[in-house]
Amino acid sequence: MDWFLKAWTAYSFASTAVGASGIALMVVGAWLAPGRLKVWLVALGMLILSAAALYQQGRSAGVSETVDLANHQASEAEKIRAQLAAEDAAEDAKKLEAELAQARADNAELKRINDALATDPERDRRCLTVDDARRLRELRSGDR
Repeated sequence: MDWFLKAWTAYSFASTAVGASGIALMVVGAWLAPGRLKVWLVALGMLILSAAALYQQGRSAGVSETVDLANHQASEAEKIRAQLAAEDAAEDAKKLEAELAQARADNAELKRINDALATDPERDRRCLTVDDARRLRELRSGDR
C-alpha cells in the first residue's frame, strides 16, 4: 500500500497535461503539417513529452525520498519514546521498591509494638478516670 501512496502523492496532473499536449503536437504535426514543418513539430512534441516525463520522474523521486525520510524519522522517534518509557519504568520500579521497603519496615515496627503490647502486664489497666469515661460516654450518647 506504501507504493500506492507514493505514486498518488507523486502524480502530477500538470505533467500529464503537458505530456498529452506533446503527444497531440506530434500527432497533429505528423498528419497535418506540410513537409519540413512536420519534422519540427514532431521533434517539438517529443521534447515536450520528454520534459513532462522527466518532471514527473523528478517529482516521483522527491516524494519517495520525502516519504522515506518521514518513515525514518518516525522510527527514530519511536525508538526514543521506547527508550524513555524503559527509563521511566526503571525509575518507577526503583520508587516502588523503596515504597515496599518502607512499608515492610512500618509493618515490622507495628508487629514489634503489637508483640510488646501483647506481653505487657499493664495492657488491661484503665487509661481514664471513671469520671472522664462517664463524661465521654455522655458526649457520645448526646451525638446520636
